[in-house]
Amino acid sequence: MSDPKYNMVKRNHVKKPYYVLEGSYEGEFGEMPLDRVLGGSLEDCVRKVLLEHPEFGDTFLEVDGGYLEADYDVSRAAWSMAQWIKQEGL
Repeated sequence: MSDPKYNMVKRNHVKKPYYVLEGSYEGEFGEMPLDRVLGGSLEDCVRKVLLEHPEFGDTFLEVDGGYLEADYDVSRAAWSMAQWIKQEGL
């Protein structure tokens, strides 16, 4: 019989990698900081931001993103994705 304290962490408890998006964008009242947004991909994160901030992507934005840690500048990709999502509709 195995010791139960070693069986507490099972393979199904380990979460899948997630995408992190953070930074800021220019809004109606100046620079608007984004809290850390988590999702399955960049598109998922941009969709979440657009639900709370519909003006995201209308003007200048500066965001970093990456899996597990936001360590790449993804401003251009996030801007074009926001434009595409707005054209196609949420």
